[in-house]
Amino acid sequence: MRVTEKVLNERLEQISEKSGDYMKLNYASCYGGWQLTRNNGSHVIRHRCSAREMLAYLDGMIDGLTAYKPTPLSQLLESYNAWLDSRGIPHFSMDEHDHRDMSEEDLQTLTHFTLLWESLELTQ
Repeated sequence: MRVTEKVLNERLEQISEKSGDYMKLNYASCYGGWQLTRNNGSHVIRHRCSAREMLAYLDGMIDGLTAYKPTPLSQLLESYNAWLDSRGIPHFSMDEHDHRDMSEEDLQTLTHFTLLWESLELTQ
């Protein structure tokens, strides 16, 4: 299969859809080929390489993003953040909350999340 700019950009679109991160490919033969960057080129993700190497790299990224399954720790963090949002509490680490203004029920829930968090962190 011939690796063209169109093929590489199609793979990059798939990655952007799955990750939500905007990345850009650029080509310069005088510098050694294709380069993958983000933040308008200020952060290099993959240094210059041939088109086939870049295709293999992008396919690996797609495989990694497709194989991602949420861990109990990430699920706990999502539910914890949703709970904070429902209470109007800003997102900080679990140790930084000011417990004086919290109701007894909210304090128990926060303690429950903290204990779950610590037990899951130890098993990961």
